[in-house]
Amino acid sequence: MITVTGEIVCNVPDALKSLLALCLHPPVAEIGIPSTAGQHPNSEQSMVEVAAIQEFGAPNARHPIPQRSFLRDTLRMYRRVYTTAIVDSIKAGVGTSHADRTVRDAVKSTAKYYRNDVLRRIDDKIKPPNAPMTVARKGFDHPLIETGAMKKAIIWRMR
Repeated sequence: MITVTGEIVCNVPDALKSLLALCLHPPVAEIGIPSTAGQHPNSEQSMVEVAAIQEFGAPNARHPIPQRSFLRDTLRMYRRVYTTAIVDSIKAGVGTSHADRTVRDAVKSTAKYYRNDVLRRIDDKIKPPNAPMTVARKGFDHPLIETGAMKKAIIWRMR
């Protein structure tokens, strides 16, 4: 492979520099439970493992756990809203000297909204309901909530 690197040394307008910065370093947001979240307080599993079981289900477990997608389904439900917000910011930023900052701010804002939408959906009791055995153990029927630790572990961050 041949790689060519260089600097912009000509008088490229600030708007083009801003768009170039955006293309070279596009903003990326992550929403979920980081590996640093540690162990779930009521399990021998990590917070990430518990979240993955809830997100994808564990149909082959001794006591099968149904899928309760709190991340993927929230993204599916609000994809158009999130996409529109980011596309609108790109349109607003084009031709300005701060397009990269405008789009990064939109991605950051969208990540915050996505996390809040995930938390709200958890509060609204994602279906299906808990099994009778789970309700008996927990003392209540609220899927994805036992101690609140998993919900608290959901974060957003910019990469």
